[in-house]
Amino acid sequence: MTDLPELAVYVLTALVGVAAGIAFAAPAGAYRVLGSVSGLLTTVAVVVVAFSVADQAPWIGPVHALVSVLTTLLVSASVQGGEPGLLGEPYGRRIVLLAFHRRRLASLRASASDPVDEPVTAR
Repeated sequence: MTDLPELAVYVLTALVGVAAGIAFAAPAGAYRVLGSVSGLLTTVAVVVVAFSVADQAPWIGPVHALVSVLTTLLVSASVQGGEPGLLGEPYGRRIVLLAFHRRRLASLRASASDPVDEPVTAR
């Protein structure tokens, strides 16, 4: 492997982490699986490279993990802004809700998707 400066290795790792984070944050639907698989393959590639250059740049793994998680969270907050529980919330609050209140948001989504019992009227 060529000898890159340590800073360049970390910048490239961060850029790959952003790409993986965007892939992991793919919206639900037919392409969710493809996004998750591509994010996973990217992460596996970073792990392989990290083992090969561990003596030169030991922080590749943590940098990639942190950037991937942050990017996934930020993209999810942007994409899911119109969902129940997040509708009308400012961007910063959506980030906090997605990071720390996923269970509450899931229950709000479930209650919003349940059909509302309407009174039956006789004709």
